[in-house]
Amino acid sequence: MRTRFASLAIVACCIPFASPDSIAQAPAPAARSWTDTSTGRTIQAQFVSSDGTKVVLRIDGREYATPLNRFSKADQDWVRSQITPAAATPAASPSPVVPAASAPMAPPTAAAMTLGGQTVEPGGKVEFTTPIPDAVLKKAAKLTRGDNYDKDVVLKDALVAVAFPPKFDAAKSWPILIVSVTISGKDKGKEPSSIKAMNGYVESARENGWIVMAADLPGNIVPGMPANRCALAHAGLDAMAKQWPASKSWPVATAGFSGGAKYSGWLGGWFAGEGRKVLGMFMGGCNEDMASQALKEYKPPRKDFLAAKIFLSAGKDDRIAGPVPSEAVRASLKKSGFDQLKFEVFEGAHELHREHVASALQWFAEGIAAR
Repeated sequence: MRTRFASLAIVACCIPFASPDSIAQAPAPAARSWTDTSTGRTIQAQFVSSDGTKVVLRIDGREYATPLNRFSKADQDWVRSQITPAAATPAASPSPVVPAASAPMAPPTAAAMTLGGQTVEPGGKVEFTTPIPDAVLKKAAKLTRGDNYDKDVVLKDALVAVAFPPKFDAAKSWPILIVSVTISGKDKGKEPSSIKAMNGYVESARENGWIVMAADLPGNIVPGMPANRCALAHAGLDAMAKQWPASKSWPVATAGFSGGAKYSGWLGGWFAGEGRKVLGMFMGGCNEDMASQALKEYKPPRKDFLAAKIFLSAGKDDRIAGPVPSEAVRASLKKSGFDQLKFEVFEGAHELHREHVASALQWFAEGIAAR
């Protein structure tokens, strides 16, 4: 899928291209899809020429030159098939293209590639327990105003799980998707878990260059009070910031399905209030607008929070949160001032639609270029 963000990323890395005499020319075919391996995203661009190490592409009528090894092997092979053997020179060994970080960062070391005492592997997942900062506990207690229906919950430590994209490198900036689960079924003896629910998002996130994080109480127990849920997620980001200080400026998005979608609104408001760049909120099967409630109760900077994108996803045959109640949520969000809204319906019932998750992440990521 072509996205503005992907196009801008390509343009940002482009270099002045060589003269026609130094690059083998080929008849320019129609635009095709190109996969940028540094982000995992695709763009639509027209091939112009290549010398075997650089490739010149035409995007929206303008031409740009960029290293050929930035693209997928299939793209590289296709380019070499378009140029004469004499003109092509051996391609340089693929090397990661490091985008400008949001803050100065040192090259990663062995210590920098651990989190919560666990070794971090690109494309892997770690799980650890970390204390919730005292200031965060006080904030959560203040927001619950003593009306805490989680009578059995002792808020002290957080059990955190983090899944990383295949090309994760602590010296780069990465968007973080924070997943919440519904609390439905807890009154019937079931124990919903945000960490277990995050598995529904990991594949789409990895394909689009996102980190996924979820947090429960130890034992995979989720609290019901929104502020307590926010405190757990905050502890996870705090652990990340202790290991990689520059991660404090990495943007976040929130996601959830059904009741988890409502928590997505609460977490978005919490982190906007903490000064985080909130790229968006994914709400699947959502029949109640909690983002507007978070705007009122958590009082984040209004302009910043309302700038977040919101993607609503509903199953056509969903009898709990189908198109009609989801449309009501959209209208409520619009009334509150959220104007970057997408609402899409899929053939299905009350279920998470992973294609919508991928579409949401791609849309949310367009905002990273403006950071």
